[in-house]
Amino acid sequence: MAGGPAGKIFINYRRGEDSAAAGRLYDRLEQDFAKDDLFMDVDDIAAGQDFVAVLERQLAGCDAFLAVIGRSWLDAKDAEGNRRLDNPNDFVRIEIASALRLGKRVIPVLVNDGRMPSADALPEPLKPLSRRNAVRLTHERFKADAHGLLNGLKAALAEAEAERAAHTESERRAAEAARKAREAEEEARAAQVARETAERAKAGLTPEEIRKAEELANWDFIKDRRNAEDLRDHLARFAGGATDRYARAKLEALVWANPATQGSIETLRTYLDEFPKGDNAGAAKTRLEVLERERDAAQVAKEEKRAETEAWAKVAASAEIVNIEAFLKEWPKGVHVADAKARIRELRGSRFSRRGVLKGFGIGAVVTATGGSIVSSAITPGEFIWRKLHDQSVRTFTAHMVHSVAISPDGRTALLGSWDKTLKLWDIASGREIRSFTGHTSSVHSVVISPDGRYALSSGGASSGFGELTSGELKLWDIASGREIRSFSGHKADVNSVSISSDGRTALSGGGDVYSSVIELKLWDIASGRELRSLTGHTDIVLSVAISPDGRSALSGSRDKTLKLWDIGSGRMLRSFTGHTNAVLSVVFSPDGRAALSGSSDHTLKLWDIASSRETSSFTGHTGLVESIAVSPDGRIALSAGGINSNGVLLGELKLWHIASGRELHAFTGHTWPVSSVAISPDGRTALSCSEDQTLKLWDLSPYTAAAR
Repeated sequence: MAGGPAGKIFINYRRGEDSAAAGRLYDRLEQDFAKDDLFMDVDDIAAGQDFVAVLERQLAGCDAFLAVIGRSWLDAKDAEGNRRLDNPNDFVRIEIASALRLGKRVIPVLVNDGRMPSADALPEPLKPLSRRNAVRLTHERFKADAHGLLNGLKAALAEAEAERAAHTESERRAAEAARKAREAEEEARAAQVARETAERAKAGLTPEEIRKAEELANWDFIKDRRNAEDLRDHLARFAGGATDRYARAKLEALVWANPATQGSIETLRTYLDEFPKGDNAGAAKTRLEVLERERDAAQVAKEEKRAETEAWAKVAASAEIVNIEAFLKEWPKGVHVADAKARIRELRGSRFSRRGVLKGFGIGAVVTATGGSIVSSAITPGEFIWRKLHDQSVRTFTAHMVHSVAISPDGRTALLGSWDKTLKLWDIASGREIRSFTGHTSSVHSVVISPDGRYALSSGGASSGFGELTSGELKLWDIASGREIRSFSGHKADVNSVSISSDGRTALSGGGDVYSSVIELKLWDIASGRELRSLTGHTDIVLSVAISPDGRSALSGSRDKTLKLWDIGSGRMLRSFTGHTNAVLSVVFSPDGRAALSGSSDHTLKLWDIASSRETSSFTGHTGLVESIAVSPDGRIALSAGGINSNGVLLGELKLWHIASGRELHAFTGHTWPVSSVAISPDGRTALSCSEDQTLKLWDLSPYTAAAR
């Protein structure tokens, strides 16, 4: 988890169809913010705590309030058929109304085709919500949309932190002025006491009488002041004196005032350390015990949530209904109950059941669906057949939240770019992490390795969803040492993709910002880091780029639903490719440079003839967006990746295609969340895929490549 800016974030949502979207948003926020800075109502309230009291504390302490609004948010009904928002005791209404009343930064987050409600449709306390600028999170563009929200949050929290710092500085100055005034008063008082002492001495008073007179004079000076340090100084100077009991009682009352109102574990312990037998010691001990139990319960709840998440991860994509039913029995009120029930419904409606598989093929075989036919192969005796059906990968690497993967030219190592701002180099044969590359200030969107394997380029950066941009990042790394060689400056927004020419001399990067209409496509000289030219022509942000094998041209894919071909030498746009009905998320050249493949949010891959910009075929079979494509070195097969949302359950998709015929050769299963990037090894026999399920998986392609010849 990367350390985010200081500040608290409160997530408000309606349980039901919006739970999955809110949970996914929470998981994404956890990557940039500390868990203790995120609050998601009942999920973060320990057993036995006062629900309303906890909500009030969290709302008072938050700096940003996210109101998740789905399709049915406005008209959601209770058991009696009444609209929930019209009920003054509805917690969604209470939370939003309180946040608005307290002047918090309230950000509507639209999910699942939700729309901003008009003021007329809202109850009176919520009407100001209609004037708040909203952010939309779509399934197809969740990462980019969430990035805009994240950076808007960071800007809002930074602003709140700046205000706190200014307030703290103002308080510091006021405290300093008060201290100086107090010192001046003390000096004046000391001078007065000295004069009075001298006069009493002249009058023949004993030292004890003089000391008592000084004590009474000092007590008369401080007794009406609410300053604990003055009282502690008085008790130290006149210990056991005539005013000792009164001073201690007043000091205890002052010290107790803070834990009595705030009641934190730290303030209560401070009070008890100083006044173990004070008048309020009993109340302090009782309150401390309650808070410590609540803290321990909260920790137990977090551990239970973590254990449940780990348990769900093990069965999320299981083909064995009994395992998922066992999960439901163990976690009947868990956060993944809806997901588990949806997975059971999916399995019961699937084409093949475990019983049918065992009946038709026996324990000694495993079946896979390949191009509509059934193929069997031997498995190890005693191994669960559903495990073979579920995870067909050769090896699974436990990685971070990876977004991009590239394989080295010798096929021995893989470089991963992550949402946690790092790159990591892995040894493929052993699954060992070799080193980590640090230096990015935001998530890494794309990585690519040079043809000689000596250096790598990575892109990242983020833009604000509230009209403010931060510079996109493009960095050059020495792979052997993990050292950053240089940063390329020039991008004003997210750098979504980067490609290196076959001679390793130039690089093309593309990106932009959906909120501020910044569109960027830049060509760079790698040796010097100099920007050679900007390429203009797209009408929306660039999502993917690729340089041709001969280095003379380049392709770019965009949210404007087109691919564009560019002349590298002049920067001139040669032609535009149209045919996709949604954003083009991935583009790749064939090894001979004569064709290209593209993947889109419209769930299709398309094969294009470069010379004519004609679409030669369309590959259908994905049920979700196609986020990444890799082509084998011989140009015969392609691996495509993405994800789907089925009944609120996120699933990964990984498909192998015969390019010439457009035929699906195999669908690999194993990832439990959308797959963000794929790469095929230099020999074409294996492939790597990375996913939001925080794994990197190695796949054996050789059984299917023969079918492509």
